[in-house]
Amino acid sequence: MFREVNLSGLILEDAHVSHSAIRRQFTLRIPATNPAHREIVDLFTPFFQSAHQQTALSEIAEGHPFVLLCVPPFEMISSIARIREILETSVQLNDELKFAWGHVKDHLSCCTTILSANQIEIAPPILPIRSLGYFSRKTRRIYLTATIPSDVEFVRTFGVRDVATIRPSGKQGSAQRLLLFLESSTDIAVAVNAIVGQKKYCVLVPSGEAAKDWSANATLFQSINGNDGLQTFARADEDSGKRIVLVARFDGVDLPDRACRILVLDGVPRGAFLFERFMDQALRVDRLRKAHINTRIVQAMGRIFRSNTDHGVVIICGSDLQRWIRDADNRPYFPPLLCKKAEPSRRDLMRARVAEEVRSRGEMRAL
Repeated sequence: MFREVNLSGLILEDAHVSHSAIRRQFTLRIPATNPAHREIVDLFTPFFQSAHQQTALSEIAEGHPFVLLCVPPFEMISSIARIREILETSVQLNDELKFAWGHVKDHLSCCTTILSANQIEIAPPILPIRSLGYFSRKTRRIYLTATIPSDVEFVRTFGVRDVATIRPSGKQGSAQRLLLFLESSTDIAVAVNAIVGQKKYCVLVPSGEAAKDWSANATLFQSINGNDGLQTFARADEDSGKRIVLVARFDGVDLPDRACRILVLDGVPRGAFLFERFMDQALRVDRLRKAHINTRIVQAMGRIFRSNTDHGVVIICGSDLQRWIRDADNRPYFPPLLCKKAEPSRRDLMRARVAEEVRSRGEMRAL
């Protein structure tokens, strides 16, 4: 409900994280541990069976974390009464759901419902920011960001176009960074340890599933336990051999200067919300998907480069992430300096050509 707020101006620090922060307030997340998760999946099972989605349903039931099913609006509307009944009971048992429920309970027909093995998300596809007084057209807003999102993302988040942009001159974003593309057919964590020795490092992975590959070599950071673990890592000596893993924390965690000189990126980053993942994985709107992923990659690297005097190494792991960064079609979505850093050397190009020729000859011999 719109409430008039007597604000003449609003400054948004780190505006590139606003979309996630705002969407979190309007997103009802029902974890698999909540009985409502099973009830809602069962409610829509007959529809997905009739739509020949039985395999995806079975994979969700078996706990596959990357399978997503989107409930069509017509099916959502026909089931609103039952959904509201399930959710009202669930909200009464879980205080954490009450805030988001207050936003969506009277607008379920306008919400998108995404099913997965780990959780169910119910949220509006377009953020209703006009219902927030401080986002009214009367309030002047200044957006401060080091990572300008795509035009599409900016409109989706703030509901405005044709924003005046001010870019400071000078050595903006010119921190000394070395990109190391790690090609390893063995355990990636072992390969990284062999390179860095006892130097401490931070690992960024896109999911809890990917974090399991580092469980034997690093400590998983969990915000539910507070920031003590993160601060312990930041204060540790550079030669302490400490390792910490952050899951999908592509923004909001700063480890500048001596806090961390080595960052490991393992895998192509994904959205923090099921809706974002569905947009990227299922709909695959190319321009939007590239802007999303590249923004997250730039934000990830920014965890250890917070000023022009910072220096460090970013180790790029995983063939999917390496191909993404080196793909010429993706470079327009990266800052110019990062594009230069990511360009393959002549030696790399020659090795790629030789590998392709060897593979082609092998295929011809097989024929």
